[in-house]
This record gives sequence, structure tokens and C-alpha cells, in this order.
Amino acid sequence: AEELIGKARDLIPLLKQVGRAHDEAKRISDDVAARLRAAGFFRICQSQENGGYGMRPSALWRVAREIARGDSATAWILSLAGLHPWMAGMFPVQAQDEIFPGGKDAVVIALTGNVGRGTEARREGGHYVLNGKWTYASGIDVADFAAVLVEVPAEDGGKEQRLLLVPKASFRIDHDSWNVIGMRGTGSKDVYLTEERVPLHRTLLWSDVQR
Repeated sequence: AEELIGKARDLIPLLKQVGRAHDEAKRISDDVAARLRAAGFFRICQSQENGGYGMRPSALWRVAREIARGDSATAWILSLAGLHPWMAGMFPVQAQDEIFPGGKDAVVIALTGNVGRGTEARREGGHYVLNGKWTYASGIDVADFAAVLVEVPAEDGGKEQRLLLVPKASFRIDHDSWNVIGMRGTGSKDVYLTEERVPLHRTLLWSDVQR
């Protein structure tokens, strides 16, 4: 943990220089995202079985606090997406192998907390087909996957809430949708999916996450 915190402190001067550019671009830069990954920050809560460090979230918070001394938008993205590799490790093994191929790291964001608008998911064989709009997609520009919380048909004919893992490339991003003063750099934009097919192994019951 101390080594990671030291790497975060080393980034502070650079982050102070690029913070204004993040606000103007309404996202953190690819360069900064790459530096966070190279420093191992997205491996902090990633399980050891998947190539990560398997550390407690408290280590991530300590790193994020140092990053915030340089740029608050970067710290916002790291503190959110840095935790989700832990959640991704709850998905079936096949999904984990797709998220962390060969033990690589992953930037996974989560679209939960009633941010869906007009969402719809239907079951077709071994897939759910997903449509809708989601707001506040912090970090979508630098993400690999987004875990989307939706209500889907259950086996008993009712409804259940599931997280569906969707590749970032599948989303249409409205780059003009995020203009919140003081937080523009977080890139918390509106995103859309149209007839996105998500295999069953890339889904997880929300109730299982809550346990």
C-alpha cells in the first residue's frame, strides 16, 4: 500500500497541470488513465486469482486521496472504478476471464442507483437484449466495461434485478450531456444502448452483490 501511495504522490505535479484540460474536455485524458493503470491502481481491489493485488478498499481510498491533491476528477474516477474489479470478481468465471484476460487489469464502471431512463431488457435464448439510456456514466470514456443494473424477466415469470456487463464499445456516448461546474472532468455523461445482446454468463443477481 505504501508503494502505491508513493506512486500516487509522484503523479500530483502532472495532475495539477492537466486538471483544467480535463474540465475543458469533459473527461480525464487517455494519458492520465494509462498512467493510473501502469501504476497498478486498478489492480488494488482486483482479486489475486484474476491477476490483481487483492487488497482492501481502504488502500484504494488512501491512493485516491493523494490523487485528489492533484486533480479531483481523476480521483473521482479512480475511487469509483477502482472498486469495481472487486465486484467484477463475483461474476461467473467465464465472464471474469473476459474482463481480466491473462490477468490484465480492467476499468469497470457501474450504472446503478436509479440512473436508467426508459430501459428495457428481454430474454432471448442465452442472452438478454438491452435497450435504454443511462445518466451519470462517470469514466465511460476510459472504461473497458460497464455493469448496468436492470430489471429482467425471472425464471418464475416475475422480475428480478441483475447486473449486465457491457463492453464500453457498445455504448453511444452523448459527449454534450455533461456540463456540471466543478465536475466536468469526471465525464459523467449520458449513454445509450440499442439491442445490445448480453450473454447470460455476463450477468449477476443484484441480491448476490448485496450479501
